[in-house]
Amino acid sequence: MLALSKITNDKPMPAVETAVWWIEYVLRHNGAPHLRPACMDLAWYQYYSIDIVAAIAAIVVSFLSICFYCGKMVVKKLMHSKLKEE
Repeated sequence: MLALSKITNDKPMPAVETAVWWIEYVLRHNGAPHLRPACMDLAWYQYYSIDIVAAIAAIVVSFLSICFYCGKMVVKKLMHSKLKEE
């Protein structure tokens, strides 16, 4: 445990000094906008991927509608041909 503690605590500067350095860095660079995550500039529907989900849902619904319509037409044709045979 002592060896692990020694490895973990081997840092170039203490945590307080690191925090002070980052605060000063942000102040020097006017809020450091280059460090902001890209998600801060997204619209809410893009952030939650609602646009992607809606597009996939539209494709799935279209595919299922086409399959249902084709299946309905096949059943109709089969029933019509079966009625002609009788």
